[in-house]
Amino acid sequence: MPVFFASIFIIPVRMINHTAVLQVYHKNNIIFKGAVIDLLLAIALLAILYRPLGLPGVALAFVLSSYIQAGYYLKHSSTLLKIPMGKLHPFGTMAGLFIFSLLSMGGCYMLCRGLSNFYSLMFGLICTTGLALGFFLFFYKKKYI
Repeated sequence: MPVFFASIFIIPVRMINHTAVLQVYHKNNIIFKGAVIDLLLAIALLAILYRPLGLPGVALAFVLSSYIQAGYYLKHSSTLLKIPMGKLHPFGTMAGLFIFSLLSMGGCYMLCRGLSNFYSLMFGLICTTGLALGFFLFFYKKKYI
């Protein structure tokens, strides 16, 4: 497993500021505890995952600890706001986009795997550009951007 493949899964967690609600309510102690949990968990997972997975294990350790930290922040934020965690984070939308992206790029791969490297790269570039443009239009129409 390449390092990039393991580390790309951190994007959904890092694209949202999970501490905003906690900062508004001056819950810096919870933010600090979350940071300490993230650090200690990353070190522990790094020690466990490095030997069997190598460098991808290091990336995976940071990804897993970040997901746990985000869950910790979301739980405390939902408790403060008295609303379910699902309303704080667009889990469904992100899962749908992830599945759509995976299927689209998998289909692109299946179509171009018999081509030469140059044509495969060009076809992949066209597919990725089309996917990015499609996402931009999707979010623009939904008034997210």
